Amino acid sequence: MRGGGKIILYTTVFVCGISTMGVELSASRLLAPFFGTSLYVWTNIIGIIMVSLTIGYFIGGRISDKHPDTTLFYTITLTAGILIGVIPFLSSFILPLATKALSTLSYNDFLLSFAGSLLLFAIPIALLGAIIPFAVRLNIKKLENSGKTSGRIYAVSTLGSIIGVYLPALLLIPTIGTRFTIIGFSLLLIAVSSIALLITTLKGVFKKTFFSAIIICFVFTSIVLIPHTISSEKDVIYEGESPYYYLKIRQINDTRYLLANQGRGVWSKNIQGKAFTGRYWDYLVVGAAFNNDTKNVLIIGLAAGTTAKSFTVAYPNVTIDGVEIDPLVIKIGKKYFNMTYHNLHPIVADGRLFVKTTQNKYDVIVLDVYKDLTIPYHMTTKEFFQEVKKILQPDGILEINVAAGHGTKILKILGNTLLQVFPKVYVVKVPNSYNYILFAEKNQRNLNNIKEKIMEKRDTIPFSIQCLKEDRLTLKSVFTEAALTIEEFHTTSSIYFTDDYAPVEEIIGFDAFFPTT
Repeated sequence: MRGGGKIILYTTVFVCGISTMGVELSASRLLAPFFGTSLYVWTNIIGIIMVSLTIGYFIGGRISDKHPDTTLFYTITLTAGILIGVIPFLSSFILPLATKALSTLSYNDFLLSFAGSLLLFAIPIALLGAIIPFAVRLNIKKLENSGKTSGRIYAVSTLGSIIGVYLPALLLIPTIGTRFTIIGFSLLLIAVSSIALLITTLKGVFKKTFFSAIIICFVFTSIVLIPHTISSEKDVIYEGESPYYYLKIRQINDTRYLLANQGRGVWSKNIQGKAFTGRYWDYLVVGAAFNNDTKNVLIIGLAAGTTAKSFTVAYPNVTIDGVEIDPLVIKIGKKYFNMTYHNLHPIVADGRLFVKTTQNKYDVIVLDVYKDLTIPYHMTTKEFFQEVKKILQPDGILEINVAAGHGTKILKILGNTLLQVFPKVYVVKVPNSYNYILFAEKNQRNLNNIKEKIMEKRDTIPFSIQCLKEDRLTLKSVFTEAALTIEEFHTTSSIYFTDDYAPVEEIIGFDAFFPTT
């Protein structure tokens, strides 16, 4: 192969490396709105990519020995580019169907994300995998240079893959979104392959030029046809992607909801003209009843500020630090949920990192990060709760919202993990929901004392002046319900989560396959 041909070949290998890893990184964001970002989903994406590459390596090696032809080589890369360009278009049909199936398969993310990954990515990635052995075969003319030639091609491909890791995460996805990022890789492959075909094949130039133009027009047409939003629901008033989540806001009558990723659970809720929701966020205010004078509150998992709003209306003089890892969520909270409370200090940080580094101590710490089926395991462990305990005031309380059914393993193990750190743990079932609120305190008060304390605080809540009578009655009924139903948490489970052992996804998967009644 002559110098010019080698440059074209190495350029193509480089672009294939970029596209392979870029598509893999983008795949997680494409699937996240439908299946979340759990370990299972990532396992399927990586597994399908690796299996597809393996098949591609094998087939590419065999084909290149039988037909060591540059035209065939660039036709394969061209085909891969076309198929990558089709991925966003197909996903608009395949993934919503999978979401519908999800509701009838006990939230079986593993099987459905496996099927989605297989249908969307297997063939184009296998074609990209075939490129490496094919390129080696085309470039080897002397056996004594085979090692050097192979090493050079693998190095160029890997260098492309390195760029393919950082380019989507740091530039493309935050700027143009997941779908257009995938389209970008498609166009890059098509352009390089088309130019290579024109240069390396002298016969039928006009025919190939026309063919390439048709392909590019097809891809651009696909771009136009691809919905600019993932959702077709009329009540969706906002959709957006961040480095962490796919976010969606729904407006139904006078109520606004913030949803993330697969959207099975509501992250924030705001009812126009009302201070409280009647849902689990109101029950988190009950934590203020455990100490004599609540002054400082920490909310880990601020979202769009529903819990912060409840505390602000009920206890207008408290100071609230709200930790949220995603700056876009805070921006949305301010714009769409009026999260501009005088006493709230939004902080962009990882919850555990903030707990480890803060110098503040709090009367109430709210942990509201166990959303949907994706729980950040590093905030479920004994070591994390030990760190939380250090920043609690002597009579402080940690309260955790857990979206889990009665008797689920995840609820039992989380409660048992708390008991490794705190002497007493209490639980309240939120009516008409799957939510449970766990309360962990440093003191060892008996249950009757806790019940009396909640009822006493119910009648002395220092509501803000603007709080309507209806809202006051709503929160007082929440306190009454909590006082009547709160129980000391007991479990027969001997398992608890640690930094070394926290199989959260497996436990959630078990609860999904074997739901309790």
